[in-house]
Amino acid sequence: MTPDRVRVEMPTPWAGDVVVLWGWYGAKDQHLLKYARLHAERGRATVRAIAPPADVVLKREDRLRALAAASLGAAAELLAARADGTGLLFVHAFSNGGAFLYEAWLRARADVPRDGEAGARGGMPAIHGAIFDSSPAYMRPEVMFSVLASHTPSPALRALLGCAFGAWVAAAKASAAFGAVGPTPAELFWSNMAGDDSGVPALYLYSHADVITDARDLEELIAARRARADAPIDSMAFDGSEHVLHLKAHGEQYARAVERFVMAVARERLPATRQPAARHSSLKLACLAVPAPSSVH
Repeated sequence: MTPDRVRVEMPTPWAGDVVVLWGWYGAKDQHLLKYARLHAERGRATVRAIAPPADVVLKREDRLRALAAASLGAAAELLAARADGTGLLFVHAFSNGGAFLYEAWLRARADVPRDGEAGARGGMPAIHGAIFDSSPAYMRPEVMFSVLASHTPSPALRALLGCAFGAWVAAAKASAAFGAVGPTPAELFWSNMAGDDSGVPALYLYSHADVITDARDLEELIAARRARADAPIDSMAFDGSEHVLHLKAHGEQYARAVERFVMAVARERLPATRQPAARHSSLKLACLAVPAPSSVH
């Protein structure tokens, strides 16, 4: 999938829910297809979107917001086509590439007065549940450099990247030493994610073996969100799996955790009309390509 496109996957039969898959930095469409199939087995449609690498590295807020709006809009269109109105919209976000898009949704809804259903603000549809895989990660300089370097095949470019990154870190330290006011981008991002007041139930999937998403940071964020008690917060820590490889290492556990979460959200929102979807042994998938707005090109 090219970075400026959103893809929709429809299972047959479709149980009614839609999951927006937001990929990690450097992800390819075939990586997200594994998760699309996981949801398709339960009759859930999926929308796949991966932010362009430059938009993630530079954290281009307008472009991230446009991609979040395009992918959520595609999901909302599917839900609007259902006559019974019982479908739910979930996001399944991976690492910071996905978390940045979720944060863009948070920031969009904070920009305008509250109007109607929680989350249906700022030109964005409501989200009924959020699954975070290896996400979010606190943006420490050494971790950021490691991620960028791992996706830079040329030794010369890696060396240049190292020099540029070292200069950036030195400038940031000098700015702090001279009393620069205001939070850093990393601090602001973390504050937004930890201070999520959307009321959206969340499931965090992570591992203590992950060297990019530090489990200690994430567990502090989870504890802070649980302490506020403004949304149901669930979590599962896997044993030994690396960054965004929890499904590969713990497939059955991963699938069960996701299914329990989705069914819990469904029971809470639609107790009288919703039953757990049956597993479909054979599925027919139709793939559509929906261009995102020109602002994410």
